[in-house]
Amino acid sequence: MLPSTDRLIEGIELDILPSFAAMVDFGIDRGDPSEKFGALQWAYRRELVTAKELNKALGCGEALTEIASRVSPIYGPNPYACIFVTAYDLMALEGEEY
Repeated sequence: MLPSTDRLIEGIELDILPSFAAMVDFGIDRGDPSEKFGALQWAYRRELVTAKELNKALGCGEALTEIASRVSPIYGPNPYACIFVTAYDLMALEGEEY
């Protein structure tokens, strides 16, 4: 597991925001941090996402948005569902040629 993923999971389990590096890596630093963190926390605590999946989604806004949009068969849709954009997504856009 990458250190940022470990910090995210630690934050989820302790109900505190993770390190700033983890917030950047998972796009929590953009917009309302409590909404973004809450979306991932809600999915993880309801076992809709694994640590391995979070590790793979690091830096990918599209994958994180998909995780936050998952629906629990017991609890229904994620009340914190939102769109994620990470710094890595923005770097990819800057590097594209027009």
